[in-house]
Amino acid sequence: MLKKNRRKIQLYGLLLYFLCIGVPLYAQTEAPATHGKDSLTYQIPVRQTPPDALRSFEGVPEQYNTADFDYSDTSGQNDAFLSGFWEVLVRIIYKILEFIYGKNLQGNGAQHMLQLLGFVLILVVIFFVVRWALGRKGRWLTDRSKEKLSDIPMDAIEKHLHQADFPTLIQKAEQQNDTRQSIRLYYLWLLKVLSDKGQIAWEERKTNSDYEREIKDPTQKARFVYLSKVYNYIWYGEFSISDVQYQEAKADYQGYINTQKKK
Repeated sequence: MLKKNRRKIQLYGLLLYFLCIGVPLYAQTEAPATHGKDSLTYQIPVRQTPPDALRSFEGVPEQYNTADFDYSDTSGQNDAFLSGFWEVLVRIIYKILEFIYGKNLQGNGAQHMLQLLGFVLILVVIFFVVRWALGRKGRWLTDRSKEKLSDIPMDAIEKHLHQADFPTLIQKAEQQNDTRQSIRLYYLWLLKVLSDKGQIAWEERKTNSDYEREIKDPTQKARFVYLSKVYNYIWYGEFSISDVQYQEAKADYQGYINTQKKK
């Protein structure tokens, strides 16, 4: 019984072997040719285009020369840039609000809030740009014409700092032997030059300490502090000084002013 089963297994295995070999060989046989013509000598039929169809393409070159097909115009690139910038800005603001309030930020109310915040942000940027520009150039909104004034009252010099003719005003004070007024004029002249050079932002209500903090160079700051003390001592302290002391202070002021002018 065991031998019969073994023979059956061997027979089935042999039959399965021949089937596995025969199927691939049959699959690799070429299919019979469906046509008897040689493809190298077979002529492909030519399709004739009706004359009416050719006439429908007349005028195409002229059509593509119109402004609608002129892609060299880049005038719309600026608008596209601004539009893209605004979209990015709104997206950033939306992400910030979404981070703060969660993902329930939806609806027209959210859209209006985004527009309002974007408008406020633009105003803030403009404010800081204008403030920076005014800080670099001093008070642009005051009268700063090129005409020098030498007849302005002494108590109004601060209001016309950038118009005052300081050499002439100092000469008049020296002719009157008013050394206190001369030192004051030298100090105001010094502030004018520092403002013109962008070292300080001149404002009438500022103090010497305010200007001291604005000067960045340590050496120039130390000299400015010294000249401020001389001014405070003579002008506000109402101390009289000798001609020698005045000439020394005058030389210090002139040296500092000339140094700033050369920058």
